[in-house]
Amino acid sequence: TTLERKPVILTVVQVNKPTTSSTEQYFCDTENALLSDLSITGNSILWYETDTSTSSIDTAQLLVNNTTYYASQTVNSCESEERLAITAVLYETPTPLEIIPKITTCDSDAFGTDSDGIQFFDLTKNQTSILNGKNTANYTISYFSDAAFSSKISIPSKFKNTIVGSSQTIYFNIENKNLTKCSVSGSFQIEVYNLPVLKASEVVLEQCDNDETNDGFSIFNLNEANELVSENYQTETFEFYRD
Repeated sequence: TTLERKPVILTVVQVNKPTTSSTEQYFCDTENALLSDLSITGNSILWYETDTSTSSIDTAQLLVNNTTYYASQTVNSCESEERLAITAVLYETPTPLEIIPKITTCDSDAFGTDSDGIQFFDLTKNQTSILNGKNTANYTISYFSDAAFSSKISIPSKFKNTIVGSSQTIYFNIENKNLTKCSVSGSFQIEVYNLPVLKASEVVLEQCDNDETNDGFSIFNLNEANELVSENYQTETFEFYRD
């Protein structure tokens, strides 16, 4: 008898680990990024908690800050032995107070006259409300005079109002220095209040001494002098002193 031999071809498939353009990837905490949001190139990607763990994890889970995830790829039913490590870094998005306080001041001759309705404002007085507990070293705050955020205020600590007779809206944008897309915008008001317009610097209130003692003393309601002193007394607060 003759033994017949047949050739057998063996193919060894070597599967490399998947690739990525960055092994450290950045997201804003408000993005609620998932494991599936990590940028990676490969086939049939599987994710693991460690480089040696045997159970893959769900790609729908939220990324955790400063956590490293490990990925393999599968080609022709063969999974790569080596895994790619990618670290997720989440940066905080600022959360200013919902209502930023209005900055007000009285008219004065610090600029122009004390009746022109124009003053210098330090817009950075609202920095604490805008940061709302965040570390100022991690954020950049920019101020604008228009809603389109095209007219940046170059010196926010010395801004001259451009609207007279009513409040003016100031717009701001605050962004994380480490990842500028982690940003929010908002606004607040500034206003110059007019000084009281005096009708007279001195007024005299008179009334009859109508009690039984006729001693020359009487109880006066000093608020009766308000309308004699000021033009806009109905919107003003008065204080009275003996001397």
